Amino acid sequence: MRQLLKDVGYTDQKYYEPKVPYTEEGRYYEFEPDIILPDKIAILVDGPHHFRGRFPSKDRWQNKAYASVGWKVIRVPYTILKTKELQNYAIREIQRAIISQDNIEVIEG
Repeated sequence: MRQLLKDVGYTDQKYYEPKVPYTEEGRYYEFEPDIILPDKIAILVDGPHHFRGRFPSKDRWQNKAYASVGWKVIRVPYTILKTKELQNYAIREIQRAIISQDNIEVIEG
């Protein structure tokens, strides 16, 4: 994933704080994105466990939490990183998502 981001033009370093704080109903949470880009953009690579059980609803809640504190979320399924062709697709979709006005972008794999 980091190489993909280099291909898009971003460096290998994380920007801003490494964790994103969020408070809801008096409870404090910290989220740690896989990659943090400038302008409060969080990239999350979703492994296989994100597609079953309680994770899909947890991911939706987490997306809203990020957006509520001013972050843009780009979710990338792990399956999209398997071949060079899919990686090229991922690069184009990440570039598109970065300039999109939407706060939450889910790249379809």
